[in-house]
Amino acid sequence: MKKLLFCLLLAAGLMSVPGNSFAKKMPPPPDTVLNPVQQQDIERGINDLVRYQEERRAKQKKEAMIRISIGAALLVVLVIGLRRRRKK
Repeated sequence: MKKLLFCLLLAAGLMSVPGNSFAKKMPPPPDTVLNPVQQQDIERGINDLVRYQEERRAKQKKEAMIRISIGAALLVVLVIGLRRRRKK
């Protein structure tokens, strides 16, 4: 990990020196212009991901409500059982 960090810092230092031939040999970053089909694919993927997250949240919320309901019902049964025991 330390070697990797050292190499990255060394490369960044070499690239920042003006007039360095290493920095001149680096190719420029590619353009990120997307055609409409790629853009639609990306949007569809994002929409699917958002819909999946919403479905998962709804499912988790439903499961949580069921667990809370079961816990409340068991608490009521416990209270009724303790009150009956006390009366005897």
